[in-house]
Amino acid sequence: METNKIFTNDWKIVLPDTNLVVIPVTPSNAITYIKVSFKPETAEIQDTHVKYLTQHYIESRIKREYLRVLVLQNEEIVGFDALGKFSQPTDEIQTVNVGIAFVPGFLGKGFGAKFLRVLLRLSCEIQTDQVQMGTLLDNTAMRALAKKFGLTETLGIVDRENGGRIAEVMYLNIDRNAFRDVPLDVTFGEEVVVL
Repeated sequence: METNKIFTNDWKIVLPDTNLVVIPVTPSNAITYIKVSFKPETAEIQDTHVKYLTQHYIESRIKREYLRVLVLQNEEIVGFDALGKFSQPTDEIQTVNVGIAFVPGFLGKGFGAKFLRVLLRLSCEIQTDQVQMGTLLDNTAMRALAKKFGLTETLGIVDRENGGRIAEVMYLNIDRNAFRDVPLDVTFGEEVVVL
């Protein structure tokens, strides 16, 4: 896969053996992503997130270190999340964090494994030293998925700067090269907009 195209072109990836499609979050569908992922309480908060995601989108096309994605089934959002640099540019070791989330009706159907495999494959397109992901202790589905992938669990608290817990369990130094040859059914072309 041509690295530049993932960051500079619109695309969609069909998850294997499903009718699920992964698309990048663009300024056109940022508000939809925000509604399902951040669930903003006010229009002002929503607008702040839209500006942030739009800036992030523009920067990622240049720096190629972050991708936010939506998972669709028949143009309905069923999952979302991102992979991107978790470290600061001055950090000695550069780290990419991988995250996945599905809406409740799509949990436990095997889609998580297919989505995670695609994100780990896409992580190979980001210049970084290591890949990690994390979850909360009570997220038994994610922990079981990580175990299925052979990932080693480490306790580690990660909190958001503005409050709220991101993770209590970490999976560090994921061997993303093991996913480098995962075939992707990717189509480059027109932007997919979800309202």
